[in-house]
Amino acid sequence: MKKKLQNAKAIAIIGGADGPTGIFTINPKKLKVRIKNYLYKNKRKKIEKKIVANTHTLEEVLQYAENTYSAKMSDYKVNAMPNISRVYEIKESNDFLYIEIDDTSATFGISFSGSKKTTKVFQKITKDLYTYYGVSEKDIDEKTERYLSLLCVLSS
Repeated sequence: MKKKLQNAKAIAIIGGADGPTGIFTINPKKLKVRIKNYLYKNKRKKIEKKIVANTHTLEEVLQYAENTYSAKMSDYKVNAMPNISRVYEIKESNDFLYIEIDDTSATFGISFSGSKKTTKVFQKITKDLYTYYGVSEKDIDEKTERYLSLLCVLSS
């Protein structure tokens, strides 16, 4: 109990001389996390309502990435990742966004890193590509992995 009180940033004592006393402690770090989670859940709920069925194939997504963002087949070593069939890349400054294609499960993933400025650009591209890939009515009803991936990307 003593350690918890030392970590607390705010302490409230309710009660007094004539009745039971309650002591409440508040840790602002936990409060910030709870607020962040609450805001994320609300954002996610709003996005869920906006998702409509509109699907494209992986080949259409790759064609869209080539036409819109100049994506090119990468020389990236696919052998290191057994589930990945093909890798495409989009270059921005000296940084790269990689689109990893798994032809066996007909899925794709995106990874990137870089400066803050480049990361923001890559986040927009990622959202655009996942939105273009889209979901079907069945995906929405059954909350499939494809639907949850889209929801997660749009909520970030």
